[in-house]
Amino acid sequence: MAMELVQCPHCQSGEVVKYGTAANGKDCFRCQNLAHCRRTFLREYTYQGRLPQVKCPIVEMTLNGSGGRDIARVWQISPNTVSAELKKGPGPAARQSRRR
Repeated sequence: MAMELVQCPHCQSGEVVKYGTAANGKDCFRCQNLAHCRRTFLREYTYQGRLPQVKCPIVEMTLNGSGGRDIARVWQISPNTVSAELKKGPGPAARQSRRR
């Protein structure tokens, strides 16, 4: 039996355990890193709008003048996902730089 190393996408910890399955049958995992996150995640998402690689450029594209529907068309996600991501505000790195 082959085993693959699963890392937490949030804190990059290797302390991960299987945590059941999602409604679509994919395996869920939970980070056991007590100091940082203890978040649950999937190894691969069915919907592209959940990927961090897609969520990060949404704010940047908006600042460069792209509209919500344009962003949704480029990334092949729902305009509602774009709107929800913009309502969340800046990410944690931007919040920390603003405090200083």
